[in-house]
Amino acid sequence: MLFNLFFPPSYPRMYLQCGGAVLLILLLFNYETISIRKQLSPNLVHGKIIDIKVGSKGGGVGKYSGRSTYYHIQLDGYRKNFLLEDASVFENWQFSSNDFKVGDIASFKIKASDEKNLQTPTIYEKVGQQQVLWPQESSSVKVYGLNINGKSVLSEGSTVRGQSYNTWFWVMLPLFIYTVFCLFVRTRFTYWTQASQDRYYEKLLGTGPNRKNI
Repeated sequence: MLFNLFFPPSYPRMYLQCGGAVLLILLLFNYETISIRKQLSPNLVHGKIIDIKVGSKGGGVGKYSGRSTYYHIQLDGYRKNFLLEDASVFENWQFSSNDFKVGDIASFKIKASDEKNLQTPTIYEKVGQQQVLWPQESSSVKVYGLNINGKSVLSEGSTVRGQSYNTWFWVMLPLFIYTVFCLFVRTRFTYWTQASQDRYYEKLLGTGPNRKNI
């Protein structure tokens, strides 16, 4: 009974449930994307890079291994660190640490609510066995898009989509896996309608006009 609830025996209900799962993924993604865009300030933050701290989380070795790289960028004239994340498929193929360095002129967008905090010092904490002072992510200002010396390194849209994906990843990935698995259980990715499946079994069992000798 429970199996038939999640993997319905009828084709119409299967497509309805799979379509509903995909629709929910799109709704969550678009809702979050629109919400983030509305929060961005129309003004660009820009200045000379005077310090870059690079850290990483999770995953293994390699750009697409699940590892996320974090760049804490300090600009001349600001007391707050700016956080650039290489944390999703929408972002991590666009830029690398070779695209910016100390001395470059950076410009990017931030949330409007962060504009009043740009002269508030970032809070540092000791991390690791060496007790290195490291800026707290929650105390840094997130970067949306990045231009270096007038050249686009990371688009604003990719940053927004990356954050949207990360926010709802825990919902969207299971829904996507369920959709693919549901289609596989019912169709084996071969017989996409009840009629085509019936014709297959008629041919296999020798009960239809296209029966197969077995």
